Amino acid sequence: MTFTKKHSHTISLRNGQTFDWHLKKDWDYKIRWVVIAEQRSQGQFLLINPSARDFLPGQATIRNAIRAAFRLG
Repeated sequence: MTFTKKHSHTISLRNGQTFDWHLKKDWDYKIRWVVIAEQRSQGQFLLINPSARDFLPGQATIRNAIRAAFRLG
């Protein structure tokens, strides 16, 4: 699956894995989901639904979320 270009970003980890992440278009005021998918993967997604209103998705935050997901299995 590919995301729309608007509100989508790409991030690479040191091990060479590349991920696309996408903010829902109404991120600021309604739905606070971040969807992350590894490029060249088939159907697995990491969904982040932050409970903190001050959560700001950026490269470091997304990278940390991916690493935590791998650690937790």
